[in-house]
Amino acid sequence: MKIYYLDNPRLEPFEHRGKTLMRLTEDWCFAIDDKKYWIPKGYFYDGASIPRIFWSVIGSPFEPDFWAGALAHDWLYFTHFVTRQVADEVLYQILRQSGVGIVRAKVIWSAVRTCAGFAWELTPDDLSEMQCLKRAMSDSPNHAKYGL
Repeated sequence: MKIYYLDNPRLEPFEHRGKTLMRLTEDWCFAIDDKKYWIPKGYFYDGASIPRIFWSVIGSPFEPDFWAGALAHDWLYFTHFVTRQVADEVLYQILRQSGVGIVRAKVIWSAVRTCAGFAWELTPDDLSEMQCLKRAMSDSPNHAKYGL
């Protein structure tokens, strides 16, 4: 499987319900086997889902080296455009392309494969967020590129 991205995502931190999140400030694209996946400006996520207890070993969820991999992974979990296994492989490969060392990337990938199954299920909040994104994009002449 060939996975790549060209540019780093442009993100800004913001507070939401007492949590720090990252919001995409420009559309961002990555590809799996030459199929492009676009993430719309305004999409937000919680960075790499690393429990605080492991931050000293793995790193903060908001380390720039984690941004692209965590963003692509969260988008794929949110949209279900691919299987969970493919989404987790995307995370690993983009982490490596972003400069994350092989050991740290494997630890993150293993943790996701072992513990993130609950996150694969869409929640009512996820569905509500998807409806908000669809409404926000409906005026865009390029809204079909997002696949929602």
